[in-house]
Amino acid sequence: MLQFVPLFFTYPDTTIKKTIIIIVIIAAALLAGAGYWYVDYLSNTRLPGLLGDRIAVKNVQIDVVGRQVRFEEPIFKMDSIKDQPNLTIDAKAKFITIQGFSFVDLVLNKEIGVNTLDVDSGVIHVQLPKDELTMGGKKEINLFVRELFTSINLHEFNFHAAKISVAKHEAVDSLFVVNDFQLSAQEIVIDTGTVSHVFPLDFSESEIHAGMFKMKAGELYTFSGKELKVKDTAVTVSDISFASKYEREEFVQKLDYQKAQIDLKVDEITAENVVWSLNEGFSLHSTKTTIDKASLKIYKDKRPAQQPIEVKPMMQELIRNLPFNLTIDVAAVKDSYIEYEQYPVLFPRSGKVFFDKTYASIYNLTNDSIKLTENAELIADIQCQFMGEGDLKTTITLDLNSEVNQFSVTGQLQELPITYVNQVMTPLVGVTAEGALETMDFEFTGDNYDSKGSMTAEYSDLKITIYDDGRDKEWFKSMFGNLILRNNNHKDDTLGYKEGEIYFVRYQNKDFFNFLWNSVREGIMDIVIPFYKNGDLERDHSKPKYKLDD
Repeated sequence: MLQFVPLFFTYPDTTIKKTIIIIVIIAAALLAGAGYWYVDYLSNTRLPGLLGDRIAVKNVQIDVVGRQVRFEEPIFKMDSIKDQPNLTIDAKAKFITIQGFSFVDLVLNKEIGVNTLDVDSGVIHVQLPKDELTMGGKKEINLFVRELFTSINLHEFNFHAAKISVAKHEAVDSLFVVNDFQLSAQEIVIDTGTVSHVFPLDFSESEIHAGMFKMKAGELYTFSGKELKVKDTAVTVSDISFASKYEREEFVQKLDYQKAQIDLKVDEITAENVVWSLNEGFSLHSTKTTIDKASLKIYKDKRPAQQPIEVKPMMQELIRNLPFNLTIDVAAVKDSYIEYEQYPVLFPRSGKVFFDKTYASIYNLTNDSIKLTENAELIADIQCQFMGEGDLKTTITLDLNSEVNQFSVTGQLQELPITYVNQVMTPLVGVTAEGALETMDFEFTGDNYDSKGSMTAEYSDLKITIYDDGRDKEWFKSMFGNLILRNNNHKDDTLGYKEGEIYFVRYQNKDFFNFLWNSVREGIMDIVIPFYKNGDLERDHSKPKYKLDD
């Protein structure tokens, strides 16, 4: 009888189960090994590589399910030119977190899409060269930013609770310090067209907040603010201060020559529709900028020696020669205070003039050559209270294209007890006055050389006393004790009325506002001082005029 051999081998169930288990274990081991390799690759190579070669991290935490990576204690160092003091940046943070991306992209793609990149508790210190930052330094920053944001296609970037400080090499004090700096930006776009931009980035939406900032402004001043907010194109800065480091007496001891001491405080500055550009240099444009509750105090001690004679620029020149293109369509000043005080040599007490409740609107503040071809007139409408009493309204118009810096001024001062100007008139010009000023109207035009115009005044019971140069005794009195100006040339006999001529040759070594004040002063002197003779009318106009002493 024939017997058939089975074509299939049979194994016990236990053998099959063992084989499957072994295969699963091997597969699991392979997967675990691959996973370990993948995680190790992500932790030590791919993920840190996203931040570029310049950033080192202490540890990397990976949340695969949550699609999140956290870099602990990242450190960044950059020296644009080694062994040469050009640009140095030292930065560290508590952590950097990247959220919302595909882990597959990390392996397969050079660039990955990321929802959010957060930097928390950063500390950044920048050391600048003693001279201007070179193109090499700018290029180093530019290339680093490109390297970072080209590897990551970023939707949102956040910077939390950072401290930023900037100083020059070998300098003791910082130039700039910002605390509690916050930055949020969305839809980051890289400008790949040029390496001349220090930060080649653009954002569709952005928001910046700084709790406090402070910067050095020369050797004598500091500039600071308590809060800075930037949201898209709107900018708000609060509690601004530009102040001397020293009290008056110590400030004077720091000077070789006479120099005004400035103290500026502003409650808030807001700028709307701010657009800035780095193409062909820095430019800044705002449709409206508002300065709210500013206090500007200027004090000048006349005891130090006079400054060496040099021609001061007119206001138009200062605007034209700004180191960047600036355009502010409308600048508004609200509820502000301006004060000028000096300590004269010949009369040792301060003469003070102040303007409070000051409101102003300034139109077409620009040095943009293209805009100036369309409109070259800057107009400033100002109203305030002079010496806390008289209502002053004035309009100043500047021709920003004029080669000789032409300008015009019109104004009116109303209802001022004249005794309020004695603290100005006496120490500055040696005149005291009594009575009431009903109205004073003035208008004049001017340029680099001189100003010409007229003034009319209505007054009642005006009496004046004039002192000698030492201002210790009166050198002129009428036979009635004080001179009473004629008041019979106005149709209303209860009021006095007089016209004065404005003509003043500019002191070339004094600023624009000194020019305006002296122009108005000439009109006042022509009205209130009998037999007044203006020396500028007979001046040799071929020679410039300088103020050698005050």
